[in-house]
Amino acid sequence: MLFCILSATTHTASPLSSSKKRNRVELTNIQFRTTVLQNNSRHHNAHFEPRDKMNVVNNFLVTYSNSNSVQKLITELENAKQHKISNPKYIGIDESHIYADESKAIFDMELVTELKPVEIGLSDTIEFFKLYKEYLKKYENNEIPGLQPLGKIENVEWDYISGWEKEGKIKPKHLIKWAYVNNGYFSDQDEDLLMYHPELISTMHELMIDEHSRRKIDLLKILKSYAKHIYTKVNNIEAKSEFENLKNFQSDDKRHLELIEFISELEKKPDDNKRSYVKP
Repeated sequence: MLFCILSATTHTASPLSSSKKRNRVELTNIQFRTTVLQNNSRHHNAHFEPRDKMNVVNNFLVTYSNSNSVQKLITELENAKQHKISNPKYIGIDESHIYADESKAIFDMELVTELKPVEIGLSDTIEFFKLYKEYLKKYENNEIPGLQPLGKIENVEWDYISGWEKEGKIKPKHLIKWAYVNNGYFSDQDEDLLMYHPELISTMHELMIDEHSRRKIDLLKILKSYAKHIYTKVNNIEAKSEFENLKNFQSDDKRHLELIEFISELEKKPDDNKRSYVKP
């Protein structure tokens, strides 16, 4: 089956080391990825060392594929701390079997995969699945750029800033429509069209800090590019005035603060080579 990796690593964790007493295993270079198959289904998997343990554990991630199921597993593993080595706790769904006690967890899916069971320290196992749950929550909340949960994209066509062609330029109404669609994307052409229209600066800023906007990152990118163009290359008085007004805007939004700090740094740079003009 054909596939492509649409969302690559979003979590790289520190090594999960076993205690000094047992010094049994160390999981390193932990990364989580989501693969989009040709039929648009999703498959979450992990990459880490050692690979023999990774290959076995990845088969369990098919069973535990959402944050709720992973949290239930974490709870079961936490409860296993009360089980002695002679009386391990059994955790199983279908053909996935986990035997956990106070010191370790054994992952066994040999009947299906023909891979030998692997043993991982219990504390390392719990920390691993906490990282995995964090990744899944980001996926489920649509917080991974370029990747949307399957349920949010079915029967939806991808969109870009549209409707401006007949009028010859992008207006605030076109930006507003684009900013709230789940599947909007930002093209180089869109950036070029926005770069030379000072009247769009305040609208872009409002959409950037609006909690319901889907294009916050894109809008911060274009506003910073536009500001750099104005403050270091061409001193468009109208555009510069719009950016100065943003500095007086009171907001604790992190992107607003990042933009203002960026503008302040630009103002410190010499501008002897800039040309001044007012947009006709």
